[in-house]
Amino acid sequence: LGDWSELCHLVSTLTPRLVGDPSLQRSSNTGNGGRLSIERQAFVVGGGVELYLRFFRETARDDHHSITENQQQEQRWMDARDLSPSLVANKLANCWNEVLASLRELVYASPVLVENKSIFDHGRFLPFLFTLLAHEICFDTAATLIEEILSLQSHSPPAPIPPDEASIDGEYRSMKLVVPVT
Repeated sequence: LGDWSELCHLVSTLTPRLVGDPSLQRSSNTGNGGRLSIERQAFVVGGGVELYLRFFRETARDDHHSITENQQQEQRWMDARDLSPSLVANKLANCWNEVLASLRELVYASPVLVENKSIFDHGRFLPFLFTLLAHEICFDTAATLIEEILSLQSHSPPAPIPPDEASIDGEYRSMKLVVPVT
């Protein structure tokens, strides 16, 4: 992803452009509200959310030296509890907290990120967020993003059962065991 200080500088530049008063975003298409809405949409459409998810995935992985390269490729997301508290506090937290705040605002302003599951990164981002709660310095921002995601999920209609898991009359043929990613 590049030089850490450059990345943090870019995140610091982007965060105020993505985080703002959400009520302004809904009130009009002019002024600050319109600018926020357009910039958030451009960020999402331009692949910014995926880049931010990659940012977490790769900075956690790159700084987690005890994981082998094969394990890195298989897991892609680390358990944040395995990261040293000093590494998180001294290097990652400031930048990560800004990214988490931006993602929270994006999820609030664009619920489609939860509906189309792009915020989940194939089911690996949410468990990572829960493990990030172990680091007090990231707790509040991780918790508010989790809260926003779960709130939107609770208001979404249930996902349809894929055809290979339902019989003709709609009954379940089998139950699948959900195993948490560790």
